[in-house]
Amino acid sequence: MKKLSLLLAAGSLWLFLAAVPVFADGGPHVSSANSGVSTLAADGCAGCHRAHTAQGEMLLNATSAEELCLTCHGAAVTGATTDVMTGIQYALGPTGLRSGTALGALRGGGFDQARIASGSMTRVSYLRSASEASTRPKIPVGAAQNVTSAHISMTANGLTLPHVAWGNGAAGSGAGPSAEVGCGSCHNPHGNGQYRILNTTATAETGTISSTWTVNVRAAYAADVAAVTGPPAIPAFTADNIYTVTSHGLQPGDLVTIAGSSNAALNGNWYVKTVGSGAVGQESAGTNNFTVSATLGGATFDIAANGTGGTVTRLSGVPVTDGPAIPANDARNYTVMQVKSATGSSSNNGTITDYLLFAGQVVTANANNSFNGIAGNYSPTGGDYFARTVPWNPAINNSCRATVFPLDAGCATAPSAPNGKPATFSGQITAWCASCHTRYFASNNPTVTDAPNGATGASWQYPRPNDSLFNHQHRTVSGRDCLTCHVAHGSNAAMTGTFSASFPYPNSVNGSNVSGSSRLLKVDNRGTCQACHDPTGTVAAGTTLPATGANTQVP
Repeated sequence: MKKLSLLLAAGSLWLFLAAVPVFADGGPHVSSANSGVSTLAADGCAGCHRAHTAQGEMLLNATSAEELCLTCHGAAVTGATTDVMTGIQYALGPTGLRSGTALGALRGGGFDQARIASGSMTRVSYLRSASEASTRPKIPVGAAQNVTSAHISMTANGLTLPHVAWGNGAAGSGAGPSAEVGCGSCHNPHGNGQYRILNTTATAETGTISSTWTVNVRAAYAADVAAVTGPPAIPAFTADNIYTVTSHGLQPGDLVTIAGSSNAALNGNWYVKTVGSGAVGQESAGTNNFTVSATLGGATFDIAANGTGGTVTRLSGVPVTDGPAIPANDARNYTVMQVKSATGSSSNNGTITDYLLFAGQVVTANANNSFNGIAGNYSPTGGDYFARTVPWNPAINNSCRATVFPLDAGCATAPSAPNGKPATFSGQITAWCASCHTRYFASNNPTVTDAPNGATGASWQYPRPNDSLFNHQHRTVSGRDCLTCHVAHGSNAAMTGTFSASFPYPNSVNGSNVSGSSRLLKVDNRGTCQACHDPTGTVAAGTTLPATGANTQVP
């Protein structure tokens, strides 16, 4: 298929024919083994490389990286438990390889087929305040269907893709650069300890993807700016606020360069140590306080007390925290099945053992129709593809009433957390996706012309400065992350409606370059919008749609 660059093609997936141990990174993708830290007699090299008889670049034992990946992760093979072509995970067999027993549908969909019941979404309205209703959708697992969009075009899926890194680059730089991606663009075949062995920075096989961006440090300004922008009143800011309008939010662990600060000692390279939510009463939820340290996790340097103004340029990739180490003779749970920790929330990860993180746990839960006392469907057709909130199974909430506010005790939900960390996963995965689709990250934009010092408001209300294309946008932030609406590999959602079937790409001119691609969305046509929104405001709390009889439970 496609060639893979030097950075990406240094190895790929599992070709072992005998039993192998299962590691945190999976199969031969174990950083400690491949680096030599845990062994200097690694076996994994022989699974992917040939020193003298290689068939592809970088001494791969296949003509391309994707071909090599699919010898293990394909549909008709007996290697890894994950079949990324038809979007399913199998239970682990006795030899440490794939068994013939399906475990569940993959979160990322599939490159050839996916199992998203995109025409069967249900939605219940519930009281989020004493007078306002909100919604909780669920998209169940369905039968395998051919994909209508995917991140990679393959002979098997027959897709023709535009090969554009949509939204990549600085404001005003157009739709995005030409770029083509493959398996190694997103995943590190040698292992790196990250969630799903994601590269810290996405890269292209062909073309160029910019992986750096710059945000402004807010200069301090007085509270009397509220006289210009209020109401509401805007409190005084200190210089440890970043202005995330132009592109991307920072994440702890990012390597950044600060330049142009009034304090020369602050200018230079730093690691982001913490990112907060901003000043109390701050109008802009998109402007976050942050701290830095000279070394990763080192002593905190007080930015506020050491200068004002300047810019912060991100230099490194985004960390996405992995889950706990895999128990012996087990594998990770890559399916759409999740449960919530009793204490998990957007600010608290909860107890790690409360989460459904491993394949063996799913097998046991399916046999017992229960996990940690939570009854439900844990069969290969169980789970929720939307996963805006967890838990996903209505059986969990038989006592939760949608028409009562505050919610009944024990009925609270938490963000999606396939790594067992709901307090951080949503923000991290959004930052990671935006490392390629830079300008798809959106939260707040300025409401006044003096952007670094002025007030900001929602990106759906106020335009992104200096960008006529990615202008007004739905917020894509923690809690509304990229994987809420999209899958990573491929979707089978059907775009058959009048408008959805001929939807323009961002680089469309005068009606050209339109497509019925599902854009990796999870619901037919633009039902994704209806998953969360009732623009009419007429659907009362307690209403389940489609109407299937009286039901006031919160799924």
